Amino acid sequence: MDYQGLLEKLEVVIDPVLSAIGLELVEREFLQSGGQWVLRLYIDRLEGKEGKITIDDCADASRAVGNVLDVEDLIPTAYVLEVSSPGLNRPLRKRQDFERFVGNNAEVKTKEPQGGRSHFSGTLKGLLEESVVLEQGNQKWMIPLTAIKKAKLKR
Repeated sequence: MDYQGLLEKLEVVIDPVLSAIGLELVEREFLQSGGQWVLRLYIDRLEGKEGKITIDDCADASRAVGNVLDVEDLIPTAYVLEVSSPGLNRPLRKRQDFERFVGNNAEVKTKEPQGGRSHFSGTLKGLLEESVVLEQGNQKWMIPLTAIKKAKLKR
C-alpha cells in the first residue's frame, strides 16, 4: 500500500469537509496501533477563528469526515478514525502555518544538514521567499521549505 499517496488522497477529500465546519486539517497519520489500522486526524480552527478545539469539535469533525470516507471508500482495509487537537506542540506543515504563528517558538528538523546542522529552534519570524526564518538570540537561520522534514511549535 502506498501510504503517502493514500494520505495525500485523504487530505484532498478531508480538507473541504473540515473547512465547511470552520476547521482545518493540521496533520494526518495512517498507522497500525494495537493490531488495528488507525486514521488519526489532528484538527484546529481555521485561521481567524478564535477558541480552542473542543470535544464537540472533534465529534463533529469525526462524523463529517467519517460519512465522506464511507462514501469515497479510499481506505482498502478496516480502520478506526480518531480526531483530536494537535496539542501545544502543533505541527507546522503548510506555508500558511509559518505565517500564522510568527512570534511563537518553533522547532525545525531538516532532511539534510543546512549549514552543518539539521535541528533548529527559536522564534518564528515568518517566511522570506521560499525559506522559513527562525531567530534565537543574535542567530538567524533561513531554512528552505523544501529542506524541512518536520516542524512544530515549541511551547
